[in-house]
Amino acid sequence: ALIAWIRGGETNPNFWDVLPTISVPCLLYAVEESGEYAKAKATAKQIPGAEFVGIPGGGHLEGGTWIKTLLPHIRKIA
Repeated sequence: ALIAWIRGGETNPNFWDVLPTISVPCLLYAVEESGEYAKAKATAKQIPGAEFVGIPGGGHLEGGTWIKTLLPHIRKIA
């Protein structure tokens, strides 16, 4: 969903203006080898208190196997 929003944001000038106003805990993650990694990481830096996690070697359909990497971060923001 984030990637779709980012892609839409490239044509929507308000996209980057909204990010600093987000006040809920956010955890963003992306596969390090993906083309969207840099965009997701940059987006996380714009959201106050957001945490970003890079997933090494993961593929898109392997998302369910990332829980060991993500769980400690989820617990911090939950």
